[in-house]
Amino acid sequence: MFPEKGGIKALDRLYHDPRGVVVHVTGWDREKQQVYFTRPGYPHECMQPVWKFQQYFTSAMNEQRKNIFIRLILFSSTRLITHYSV
Repeated sequence: MFPEKGGIKALDRLYHDPRGVVVHVTGWDREKQQVYFTRPGYPHECMQPVWKFQQYFTSAMNEQRKNIFIRLILFSSTRLITHYSV
């Protein structure tokens, strides 16, 4: 992890890479415009330019929120159907 100094902001977020593997984002360098992250089973830290990271990586939290939202909609619609069927 990074101490917050020299334009590097420490982060703790999960993203999916283009292959669907979850990576752990550990920092962002404002000056160099780079995102730092780690991959499971790989001992070294990786980095990508911000533009490339934004284009090819997706937030794992967004996927989780989307799945929860879909479940809520499905649950609500089944309750409505059951309620009106009686």
